[in-house]
Amino acid sequence: IHFAMRFLIAFTSALLYLCGAAPSQPGTATVCGDFSAYTNPNNGQTTCYLIQTGWKSWSEAETDCIQRGAHLASIHDDNFNSFLRNAARDAGIYDSFHIGLSDVNPGTSGFAWSDGSVLNYSNFGPGIPNINYGHCLYLQIQKLPGLSSGMWFSEQCDGYSLPYGCTKN
Repeated sequence: IHFAMRFLIAFTSALLYLCGAAPSQPGTATVCGDFSAYTNPNNGQTTCYLIQTGWKSWSEAETDCIQRGAHLASIHDDNFNSFLRNAARDAGIYDSFHIGLSDVNPGTSGFAWSDGSVLNYSNFGPGIPNINYGHCLYLQIQKLPGLSSGMWFSEQCDGYSLPYGCTKN
């Protein structure tokens, strides 16, 4: 009986240890809801993100993000650009996906994020932005010959259906 009792105590202690792990980012589950959380290593700011593998046009994707309380992804530094590229790849997206940068109001001050945030970072591919290719942008996940992955390219807003990412702060 002593052996069985010691085994039961040891097993129970091990089980409590395994199940008692603290969350890696306290409080982000309540902040982000159904979205996942990304914490910027430079400033500690949390961005909630959701990678959508279903294919929609840029406008349809923005509408879907808005219905979720977000917008198409806005990207403000290289860390988040790389993170989103990798998160999309991990979700099974290997080519490209919509981001929230567009020039959907021609005649205005140019390209802007759909959430209204400041365009303070860019990772445009060569010759981009170019409204001759389209007024909306996508993030290239796959590395193209002579280019690094994660670059942004112009597209027709309603001409292509792609997966997409939503973000909210």
